[in-house]
Amino acid sequence: MHTTDLRENQTKDSLEEDPLISIIIVNYNGIKFIKRCLNSVLNSDYPNFEVIFVDNASIDDSYELVKGSFSFDARLRIIRIAENLGSPESRNIGARNAKGDLLVFLDNDTEVNRSWLKEMVKVFLFDSTIGAAQCKIIQLYNQRLIDSAGQYIDFLGYGHPRSNEEDKGQYNRVEDVFYADGAALIIRRLVCNQVSLNNSLFDADYFPVYADDLDLCWRVRLRGYRVVFIPTSVVYHARTAANLYKLSSRLIFSHAKNRIMTLIKNYSLKNLAKYMPLLLFWETVRAVILLNSKPDHSIAILKAILWNLKNLKKTWKKRLIVQQFIRRVPDSYIMKYMVKFTPITLYHNFKKYYSSSS
Repeated sequence: MHTTDLRENQTKDSLEEDPLISIIIVNYNGIKFIKRCLNSVLNSDYPNFEVIFVDNASIDDSYELVKGSFSFDARLRIIRIAENLGSPESRNIGARNAKGDLLVFLDNDTEVNRSWLKEMVKVFLFDSTIGAAQCKIIQLYNQRLIDSAGQYIDFLGYGHPRSNEEDKGQYNRVEDVFYADGAALIIRRLVCNQVSLNNSLFDADYFPVYADDLDLCWRVRLRGYRVVFIPTSVVYHARTAANLYKLSSRLIFSHAKNRIMTLIKNYSLKNLAKYMPLLLFWETVRAVILLNSKPDHSIAILKAILWNLKNLKKTWKKRLIVQQFIRRVPDSYIMKYMVKFTPITLYHNFKKYYSSSS
């Protein structure tokens, strides 16, 4: 069952000066953003990088635009997928084709600062215990505001991002976060080999999106590596899905399904038994609350619970890989980077992210 190339030697790798960086950009109908994104990336002032553009069966001519405008650049490789495989599996395809010592996963609705790669490499060269990291992500259309300065979860897996704050320098230091935002996520090649599941860095069952970055970084932490925020590596992001009220029921289903699956795979058995019943209780409460105002969301949440029950055997097989082959540290090491769960905090976050007017 376990086919992943895990390196049992836990010696942290040392990067050479100016290591090769593979920048993986997954695109699905990104014609509004992709030209500006690639222009900014290809203008980076770092001397040694490649760009792997993975088009996920786009139908908006964004693939044709990239092929016509950028195929002359030898640093760019274009991969066309015949069907929409979702973000996680598309990222896996990019990773399997990458040659770099560091892999960067970048959303297609981003633009980057010219020095973003140089600043990123400085941190990874300085500290070999860092397995993964995220850039400082600023809102593209209001560059006074932080889009993401690090991602956190509570004990039930609900998100507590540092976002939508005015950037006053309050996060201008390298520091540990629970997980790196997938809009601009960096990981070492060596760590990829150690935390993959069945030769896949991201879990394809997180189709189409959401929490695949959380799941990956949880495994990075379980392996004993740090996950950090790098404030000097700056990326601008046109995030379009911060408001849960406006999401389709399909994406709400994905949100809930993937949160439950992440806890099943990554917690110790003791903590899984402790926190999973609480999560299922609060998800049911959330579904009941939404029954009048967003009945499609309510049904989606209940379907997500049923999906996890139906697919428990498959998820449990992945859990065995995580617990037996990837884990090197106890949950206590992981949970100190989590936010303490309280019903009041959950209620306020629920109101914040379900505001119909925002």
